[in-house]
Amino acid sequence: MHGRWCRTRTWPTECSTCSASVYFFSCDCGSKVFFEELGPPWPQHDCRKGGRSAVARTVDAEGVVTTAHFAHGVTVIELSPSFGIEPGRLPLPRRRQVRPDPIEAMLPCRGAEEEVIGVVREVRHKVDVFQSLRVPDTSVARAMLGPIGRQVVGRLTVHAPSPEEPDLLESFTAWAPEAMLDDLRRGLTVLVDLQAVQLPSQECAWFCRSLALL
Repeated sequence: MHGRWCRTRTWPTECSTCSASVYFFSCDCGSKVFFEELGPPWPQHDCRKGGRSAVARTVDAEGVVTTAHFAHGVTVIELSPSFGIEPGRLPLPRRRQVRPDPIEAMLPCRGAEEEVIGVVREVRHKVDVFQSLRVPDTSVARAMLGPIGRQVVGRLTVHAPSPEEPDLLESFTAWAPEAMLDDLRRGLTVLVDLQAVQLPSQECAWFCRSLALL
């Protein structure tokens, strides 16, 4: 039975049948009704006449969506002029946000070599190494780039768990011979043998000497 002991909620919305501005009311006893105004004489908004149903959908400032359906024949309540309603809202369950693992880019230094077991994150085929590195396509530049400049190459990125920090992913991005990247796709587990190659900019880049699917 409806009474003062019921916990009530109401919020402004729009009637989907006639687009009028209304207030949706609900309480713990199951009463549901649209009001055209709040307060005495509590005029009810009823677009259910003739068997039609009314639907109210509200999106508040925090992005919480509430939808209420009123079918023909639903019993509504009678409120006394002194009955009060406290504004409120009914939040939907929020999705649990999963924090991604932190990722650290592993940059090579001169003379570095690494054997990495990890998951392929990205594959790029037939990358223009000269445009990418902003060096002229000359015989001198090709010689300076070593194995990167002597053949058609692509790039791949592999993510591997850090041996020292379990919650950290180490990211290795390397140049690789294009033929090595055939049939390689994201999500595969691989063993890659990497070596550092000196660039004309005095920086180093990883080069994949060998790759094996695991």
